[in-house]
Amino acid sequence: MRDRIFFRDKRKELKGPFTEREVQEWYRKGWFDHAIPFYFVGDGESPAQSTSEFKLDELLIVNGIGCPFKWFDRSIIEEERKRE
Repeated sequence: MRDRIFFRDKRKELKGPFTEREVQEWYRKGWFDHAIPFYFVGDGESPAQSTSEFKLDELLIVNGIGCPFKWFDRSIIEEERKRE
């Protein structure tokens, strides 16, 4: 289960781990730019070079504006990226 979220801030510093609830609250307050990369990892893990990153715009497409940070099947976004 991917229950921890990391992101890179505007200075490219890695921040986290955070819960979905924490990140969702900051999103609702308008703290995130649509270009900020997010990383979903399991408890006790940290993002590695091979961890996929997801931009907020991609998360909104897959999960909607109500809860963009819930875990999802990442193949959905990977297929969308291939079409671009």
